[in-house]
Amino acid sequence: MRKSIFALILFVLMFISVACGFLVDDNQWEEGHGDLPSALGGEDLSFNGMLIPDYQDFIDFDKVSEQLFDGATSGEWFGAGALGYGLPSGTMGSGDSFEVVVIGHDPDGVEVNRDMRVRFYEIFEGYELGDLVLDEEIFVDQVNGTEEIFTGELPEKENISYVASLEVLDESGEVEDMLFGLIYVPTPEVNVDLSLDQDVFEYVDDVKEREEVMVTLSLENFGPTFLSFGKDFMIEKLVEDTWRVAPLGLSFESIGVNLGVDDSFEQTYDVSELRRGTYRFVKEFSVDGLDEKQTLAVEFKVE
Repeated sequence: MRKSIFALILFVLMFISVACGFLVDDNQWEEGHGDLPSALGGEDLSFNGMLIPDYQDFIDFDKVSEQLFDGATSGEWFGAGALGYGLPSGTMGSGDSFEVVVIGHDPDGVEVNRDMRVRFYEIFEGYELGDLVLDEEIFVDQVNGTEEIFTGELPEKENISYVASLEVLDESGEVEDMLFGLIYVPTPEVNVDLSLDQDVFEYVDDVKEREEVMVTLSLENFGPTFLSFGKDFMIEKLVEDTWRVAPLGLSFESIGVNLGVDDSFEQTYDVSELRRGTYRFVKEFSVDGLDEKQTLAVEFKVE
């Protein structure tokens, strides 16, 4: 009988341990990250009149280009016309190579027999056009499938934006159709801060008296690069000088977030179930235009 009671108690304890990770010996938790900063770089940055696009600018740049170039986009060749295209756009690096391609929609080929012109302009705050840094004409006779018509390299210059244009010219050199791409070339550095609105919380032993304790986690991007990440984060606990992953069974919406310059992203979490100890939020993000990921952490205590 005693053995049966002992076995039952052991089974119940094992069930509770699996159901509630905090009753498991936290020394057995998965090891987390090592030393992590809560911030990278600084906050007081000066961009001296450079254009820092919003993400929406890359999506809706036609509205801006119509103002800059007086509505030269006709759709006669591009878009719903006979040709598709590939034009550089987005975050790029100083000196990066690029290509311009055209795509013939007709499987039998598309007769063009015209000059096409590739131009790059510097562009500044308020979408003011600057210097013309590239001006090349290429004769295109027929387009079969996808054809590369021009390759080049960006100037060796940082913290600058360009508008790239591809034009189809008639016999007199007038523009029949035109399309655009927006290119952003920031200095490849990261200036970002991860913070909490408070960092000390009280643990309430009595479950009946326990209420939600919401903490706000903020990621602020000071630029000049853009950041990309998901809504997921990790919570780690300091266990005998080692950070270990708290087995909370966290789940998140599968939504990507793009964070522009001087923008911030906030999310909340209820810490009322965390037992006493020192914890930290761990957040990973990618840097647009750079082949790298960074991880930050910000600490808090439950007393």
